[in-house]
Amino acid sequence: MADKKKLRTLVLSVDIGAGHRMAAESLCEAIGLEYPGSEWKLLEALSYLGPGGGKMAKDLYFGALKEAPDLWGTLYAQKGLFDLFRPINELADDFRLGKLGPDARAFAPDVILAMHPIACGLASSLARKREVSCPIVAVLTDFDAHPAWVYQGIDLYLTPSLEVAQAMRARGLPSGEVVATGLPIRAGFSQTLDKQSARKRLGLAENRFTVLLLGGGLGLGPIAETAEALTALGGLSSELQLVILAGRNEELERSARAVAARSKIPVHVTGMVNNVWDYAAAADVAIGKPGGMTCAELLALGVPLIALAPIPGQEQANGDALVRLEAAVHAPVAEAARAWVRDLIEKPALLSKMRAAALRLGRPHAALEAALKVMDLVKAKGKTEGPSRPAPTSPLRGAEDAIERELAAIKRKLGF
Repeated sequence: MADKKKLRTLVLSVDIGAGHRMAAESLCEAIGLEYPGSEWKLLEALSYLGPGGGKMAKDLYFGALKEAPDLWGTLYAQKGLFDLFRPINELADDFRLGKLGPDARAFAPDVILAMHPIACGLASSLARKREVSCPIVAVLTDFDAHPAWVYQGIDLYLTPSLEVAQAMRARGLPSGEVVATGLPIRAGFSQTLDKQSARKRLGLAENRFTVLLLGGGLGLGPIAETAEALTALGGLSSELQLVILAGRNEELERSARAVAARSKIPVHVTGMVNNVWDYAAAADVAIGKPGGMTCAELLALGVPLIALAPIPGQEQANGDALVRLEAAVHAPVAEAARAWVRDLIEKPALLSKMRAAALRLGRPHAALEAALKVMDLVKAKGKTEGPSRPAPTSPLRGAEDAIERELAAIKRKLGF
């Protein structure tokens, strides 16, 4: 059982985009507020995929997104395949515990947070192989109940929305409970700052319709092209101002500054900032790629999203979810984003409806809600958990038994 005032949290994450790590940091910080002195450690799940496995997985993923995004989207949509091949994935994960098992035991966690489907698979193996006895929590970072997150041995699924929680429960999970806490977001997004105050703090005009263009930490998407399109809104130029956050993308920042230099409307450009929440609070609407963290942060402040050129797969699913719930609209290209901005300026009732939907869906205190659920789980499991390791058996016999069980499960899935 964990010390009442401390919690040792092991985070398994994947360094693909910043959202997974940001959610983990936000959740662990919230745990630390409740249990001062708590510790947490992050392990990169991809590094346990075998020699070169992590790099290969990244290269394949980013290569598919760049060269064949529709192919990735098609694969992502084949949800039945993820269920069918889960036994094979579990078998592969079991053979990847050679280094992860000792690393996990050395930290002696009270709870494991799995921030990505790959991390869920490895955490599941840790539980099945009794490498650890602590509870395991899957923190879904997208607004989609995708089966890639589902594994035996997960004790709790934390979802970003009630809709996702309901869909997860409907799947018939092999283990674990599902709770909609919201996606853990940074504490700055729980503040209440009105638009005028935020604009004044940032040096923006207080009476102009403000569009925030977000490229995320990597500055992805056709942000500069969209800004260029928005500067051509003609008669609305006296009512509009743009704010572009280029993140770490220096090329995007240069392109955005070039747009600003020739624009007839105010265009404010900055690189990486540590107060994104101020910029979001200042905005009437945001334009950007619908990553899970971006969506959750905007919803927390009631900012509607124009989902720009979403990547097929999880981004498309995030955008679809918010569009379905009336907090976002899709804009596959820059010209479509421009048309939506014009509509929102000319139709304030539509903007108000989207803002109300965003506020209704937003979970500004999601990190704290998630932390409380994690701590409740640790307390409950601590009352009943047995020893962290079973009695020693022959390693060879144990491996043979595991293989036989996995192969039998695969055969059942395939109908043999």
